[in-house]
Amino acid sequence: MDWHATKMTDRHLWCEDVYSCRFERPKDYSFGAGQYLMLRLPTSDGTLAKPFSHASAPGDSWIEVTTHFSGSKYKSALADLEPGSEVSVSPALGRLQIPADDPVTFLVGGIGITPVRSMLRDAAQRHTGLTGTLFYGNRSPQCVVYRDELDSYESDGIRTVHVFERESNEPAAEEGFITAELVKHHVDPTHGPFVTTGPPAMITVMERVMDELDIEPERRVIERFGAG
Repeated sequence: MDWHATKMTDRHLWCEDVYSCRFERPKDYSFGAGQYLMLRLPTSDGTLAKPFSHASAPGDSWIEVTTHFSGSKYKSALADLEPGSEVSVSPALGRLQIPADDPVTFLVGGIGITPVRSMLRDAAQRHTGLTGTLFYGNRSPQCVVYRDELDSYESDGIRTVHVFERESNEPAAEEGFITAELVKHHVDPTHGPFVTTGPPAMITVMERVMDELDIEPERRVIERFGAG
């Protein structure tokens, strides 16, 4: 595998243990919305590489990843990077793509938003006309990654339904978890593809929701994140 040398330019803490890291985009680096990369960096256990979905769009001049701080030696090394720190990235991997059929229903929680943000950002930049609904589950309103940007996509045809585990006092938001009943309250599940991305535990729950909604296998697009 050919690796691309790059440097970190910025880090943003969203809440508690969720943060984004932005890197210079090598001149010869290309990727598609929804793909992932391997990020290689030095740690106390030597040089290690882990997979991350692209959170940026192909039209951006940078590479961005967003992750949950797990306390592992790798994540600790990533969190300790300073602007200018040298790392390397692999060529883009994976084939996650938004189906051509509209409307699309996204079932996402926490950092599972990263490849979806890449796809929605790309659709907005290229004015593809994508329409659909994003169900985005988080612990509380204080921990919503990319919230302002995602909400702005309503004018482009993508409505975001925020679902908070904790009481939010937001009239337009839902409380609890993403369920089949909640989805049916907002969309007609008999039309369009369903896309879900995230850690295995989240995917298991969302697959159960799709089962209850009678979503056929051919209408399901699933991306399971690896362990970090």
